Amino acid sequence: MKKAVVFYSLSGNTQAAAKEIAEGIGADLIELKLVKPFPTEKSKQLALGGMQAMFGMKPAIQELSKNIKEYDVLILGTPIWAGTIAAPVHSFLNKYQVLDKIVAVFTFSGGGDNKRCIAKLSKRLPRLKVEVALANRDSDLAIHNADKIHHFIKEVERLV
Repeated sequence: MKKAVVFYSLSGNTQAAAKEIAEGIGADLIELKLVKPFPTEKSKQLALGGMQAMFGMKPAIQELSKNIKEYDVLILGTPIWAGTIAAPVHSFLNKYQVLDKIVAVFTFSGGGDNKRCIAKLSKRLPRLKVEVALANRDSDLAIHNADKIHHFIKEVERLV
């Protein structure tokens, strides 16, 4: 069974977890990249990212580094923006027909919107069985991320 961890990361939180999870379950790593990257100024990133997420916008993403159709199982990683998935992840889900391949999701939030985001994703992802809510590294709750990731890896390994 061929597995991949597909993720988008703006600040590096999701990327670090994606690498650890991919290594832990023996999966390939596929990073989602925008055709036109976000501005480097934090306030502009927040404004643009929040607006795109709230309005369900789908910014153009680059072609994937690997053929997504070759994978049987996908694990999805996303930051949470305005209570939902990051706009580039929204673009990915709409561009590729892989909703039935996603069995696990990990999210990053600085504001605690994980449950609302997972509830929305659960409606779109028919095979979703495992999820974990992680805290941005600048949050006091981030001290629990390592344990949560370890448990998430074990749960995903049981599935696949």
